[in-house]
Amino acid sequence: MKHYIARHPIFNRKMEVFGYKLILCQSLRDYYYDLYTEPNDAEELYHQLCFAADEEMHGKPAAFIEFSDELFESLIPLLPRKYVIVECESNSKNELTNVNSFIKIKAQEYRVAYDATENIIERLVEIADIIKIDVTVQSAHTLTERVKSYQRKAKYLAYNVETWDDYKKAFAIGYDYFQGSFFLKPFPGKQNEIRSFNVNILRVISELGQPEPSFREIANIIEHDLSLSYRLLKLVNSAYIAPRFKVKTISQGVTILGLNELNKFMSAMLMRDAQSPGNTELLRRSLIRGKLLEFLAEQKHIPQKGTEAFFTGIFSLLDVILNREMEDIMGELPLTDTVKEALKGETNELKALLDMVIHYEQADWESFSSLYKPDLIQQEELVNDYMSALIWAESLDF
Repeated sequence: MKHYIARHPIFNRKMEVFGYKLILCQSLRDYYYDLYTEPNDAEELYHQLCFAADEEMHGKPAAFIEFSDELFESLIPLLPRKYVIVECESNSKNELTNVNSFIKIKAQEYRVAYDATENIIERLVEIADIIKIDVTVQSAHTLTERVKSYQRKAKYLAYNVETWDDYKKAFAIGYDYFQGSFFLKPFPGKQNEIRSFNVNILRVISELGQPEPSFREIANIIEHDLSLSYRLLKLVNSAYIAPRFKVKTISQGVTILGLNELNKFMSAMLMRDAQSPGNTELLRRSLIRGKLLEFLAEQKHIPQKGTEAFFTGIFSLLDVILNREMEDIMGELPLTDTVKEALKGETNELKALLDMVIHYEQADWESFSSLYKPDLIQQEELVNDYMSALIWAESLDF
């Protein structure tokens, strides 16, 4: 895998997104080096890398970037110091090099995250702003206490948190931040029921399902719903749609979006009814999957499957969101048999696309390569599609 960008969320103790660990291929790093060369580019570069989520509610998320000499000499001086955290791993063979690298980064006024799992260097622990520990190692608890004896001011980040049980243990120990795929797993406990769907959303979806949908009727319904009106206008004026002029009326917005995009927009809004404290990133991941699967279906020259691919992605985590079996949920949703089969784990073209996207999200390049077909989808196009999906999900204001 030569071309890729992926991001993994890092949560605080309130299950809000504190930041994203960014995984960048060398070609993309080179691209950014060439494109952003002035200090004034810092904010735009950060936005390109992080697609700031929850900016209005919780502030811009931190961008965690792994340290390298090349990164330090080129990209790091241009990044906004307030939002970037540089990750460093200690090299047991050269303690002096480690300490000097940390000091250079701190001199640039960046925060530093130090992985102390395998090799604790007291001087690095003292310098670090965030200390990372792999919670899967047997000695994680003892290791954490040892590190805390050196440094009381730093924040602590637990990584490889793969289950809710891992999260509960790390939370009890006192970790400040949590990174891993635990949030994509069902939370142990009772099932969650969606209390009620927005009636206006259902009315629009019903109208969209008519043989000849009325744009006038759709616009009229949306105009009487303040929340829908705000979000539709935000979407049509976003960088994703990029209209030639500022769209000010719902009628204009409905016309610009068209039937297919309206259907997807309303489906995304329907997902908002499942939103609860702590699952915003889970819903955002669903939206990103839906849009990326749609793009990939079109890249594979099966555009007629674009909408089905979108529904496959957007509903792929519904069992986690509702803590229910996917088989039971499928009986309640008006989806095609092909989509339902994919969501239930049955083998078909949509399921293969979904699996490929999941491996991409996880930066599991070996598993990704086993499903990836370069004759159908170019890697550069896949990266562009992923970034476009991020922009689209952000434009929906989740």
